[in-house]
Formats: sequence, C-alpha cells, structure tokens
Amino acid sequence: MISTGDSLDGKTVSDLFLSENSLAGGYLSFQAGFSDTGRGIYRLTISELVDAPDPPSVDPKAVEKAKLENAIERINKQLKKVRKAGQSAKVKRFTTQLRNIRKKLRQRRVHTSRLRRGRCPDS
Repeated sequence: MISTGDSLDGKTVSDLFLSENSLAGGYLSFQAGFSDTGRGIYRLTISELVDAPDPPSVDPKAVEKAKLENAIERINKQLKKVRKAGQSAKVKRFTTQLRNIRKKLRQRRVHTSRLRRGRCPDS
C-alpha cells in the first residue's frame, strides 16, 4: 500500500494515521502527514486488494527437477570447453558432478513412479 518516505500527490509521506473506523464499507481510509507539515485524507477501495488473483502455485518437486536439469546443461557446456582445452583434471571433476546430478534426477523419477503405483511406504 503506502509507507512513510513514499511519495503521495507529489509530497513525501512522514506520518500515517488509521483509526478503528478506517476500514468500512469496502474502503480503507487513512490520514497522511507530509514532510511539509501538510495533511491529507485518502481512501483506498478494498476490492482492489481482495479481488486480486491468487499467484499460481509452484510444485517444489518441479522446481527441483528444473534446477537439476539446468545444472546438467550448464555442466555439459563447461565439460565441452575443458575437453577442448585438454584439461583432464577438470574433465574428471565435471564428469563426476554430472554423474551425481543425473543419479539424483533418476532417484527422483523412480521415487515418483513408485509413489504413483503405491509401492513406496511412508514417503
């Protein structure tokens, strides 16, 4: 909404005042004090806040899967560069990282498919 330090009608808000009657009839009314010692009374329509659509839900498992897939893609690019440069120690390190990430991804897929089939107890 608004807080002290914000600009309202071209002036800097220094104080905000609400009363027990500030919320009524679908409106939120408040008094704003400004740094130039002026004051103003304002009204906000509550339906603008209440009727806002809910943000889409995000599946944490899908996010984790996307992160793992992005990591695989990034490491593959790095691996390609170090192979070209003949840096065998880095090739070994990146190959190990890839193997571990792919293993995590496979474990998630197996776990998910077992859950769908009802074969994984208490997960």
